[in-house]
Amino acid sequence: MTQRSVEDLAVDIQPNKLSRQDAIQSLTALANSVSMAGEDIPTPCISVCRVNADDGLCEGCFRTLGEISAWGRSTAANKRELWKTILHRVKLAMD
Repeated sequence: MTQRSVEDLAVDIQPNKLSRQDAIQSLTALANSVSMAGEDIPTPCISVCRVNADDGLCEGCFRTLGEISAWGRSTAANKRELWKTILHRVKLAMD
């Protein structure tokens, strides 16, 4: 630990909205690059790992904790279906 002083910082709610918007844009761009025909389906994770208390979805990838933990064991077909679900959730979040 350092001996530096601790400062209180006021956090505006607007940056949180911007980061959510950035997450939506990143996730949408990644989704558009997913090859639905191949077996190597990329993870939706964009390293924004915060679960929203209201809906239980990660604010970065729009997955539930169960979906996140099951990703590595999922088949390519299940991953493609989850991508469709994620895109639906993204569209709802944009409304």
